[in-house]
Amino acid sequence: MLSRFSFISIPLSLFAAAAVMAQPQQPSSKREELKVDNATGAVTFRAKTGQELPLYKESHALIIGVSYYSGGWGQLKTVEEDVKKLKEVLNEHGFRVVILSDPTLERLEKGINDFILKYGQEEENRLLVYYAGHGCVLKTPDNRKLGFVVPNDAPIPGPDNESQVEFKKRALSFDMFTVYAKQILAKHVLFIFDTCYSGIAIPNPYQAQSRGDKVDVVFHPTINSPVRQFITSATAEQKTPSESIFCKMFVNALAGADGPSYEVYFTGTELGVWLQRATGSNSVDAQLPQFYKIPDFSNGEFIFKAPERMGERSRCSPSLRFLTESSFFKSCADTYNSHGLSKGAECYRHFLRLFPDSCLAGEAQGRVRTSELLERQLNVDTNEILDSKSGKFKESGPQNRPKIP
Repeated sequence: MLSRFSFISIPLSLFAAAAVMAQPQQPSSKREELKVDNATGAVTFRAKTGQELPLYKESHALIIGVSYYSGGWGQLKTVEEDVKKLKEVLNEHGFRVVILSDPTLERLEKGINDFILKYGQEEENRLLVYYAGHGCVLKTPDNRKLGFVVPNDAPIPGPDNESQVEFKKRALSFDMFTVYAKQILAKHVLFIFDTCYSGIAIPNPYQAQSRGDKVDVVFHPTINSPVRQFITSATAEQKTPSESIFCKMFVNALAGADGPSYEVYFTGTELGVWLQRATGSNSVDAQLPQFYKIPDFSNGEFIFKAPERMGERSRCSPSLRFLTESSFFKSCADTYNSHGLSKGAECYRHFLRLFPDSCLAGEAQGRVRTSELLERQLNVDTNEILDSKSGKFKESGPQNRPKIP
């Protein structure tokens, strides 16, 4: 059992002070702010100095939802409801939403092209494209994998070349979305794929560091540079459940029911980091979303306004209590990386006992679940080796231990 404060380096006086200082903070006119005009979709960042930086002139989203199929694929009845929730939460963030329901290949291609030509030619716009439906991967004779989104009228491919050719005639390659991304002139574009095997859309997935649990955010000028970002609901090898956990986590993040623990704004990369943790910890098979930027468009970041989190704004304000909580929270990540999965999870549990109503509690709970899932997975996979003589597992060392930012 870990001792009460053995794994943190903050003064004990902070805990006593926290009880006094944890009063709700009044908004300050000198604080940073992200303003969204829901009528136009315009977004403006206001610095502490009062200077305003226009981010977006307009915000537009295309939601493609395929619930019903005519070519033999299983029906995805929950997609229709997911599309409604996505539209509602994106409207709250200032997006004007276009919905494309159950498209054939021709309607899908036309819908994407029309959306790009109408809204993607203004440099100061932000565009979001969300696809929910079936995904498919085919293997070539030389063992390459080809990924596709499946329109309403695509047939099911068989093992024979003839049926696969017929499928390709009615499916849309994931590679085409990279082509679409480069045709768009809008500076910030985010593609989101909620399908089986969707990670195949990402050639080099990565786990980026987010800003960490800072009290104040610093808006860096490079964030405003062009970017083409992709987030997928799974890896290239994973199937996804018919009732989407990923979509639920995405809606929660934007609605403020859960999500990245930041004030003012969070970025597309930070959303990808959080979705990877939250979806993985809430799924049975450790579903692992991926995220990526096209190399020629990788300097910027897609920006979302951080929503009010279920009345928790005052608890996340820059008070002494939050300084204490965030220091403790960071120490748990350090404990995990230094001492392993079990002690890392134990540290987060201790955090939850001390700060059950913290605005970081949701993320702490997610990290406990993620640590438990990873520990079980490592026990089965690479981090333990079966000793043939004793019949017991022995650890192979910490070198393969995944890092939690």
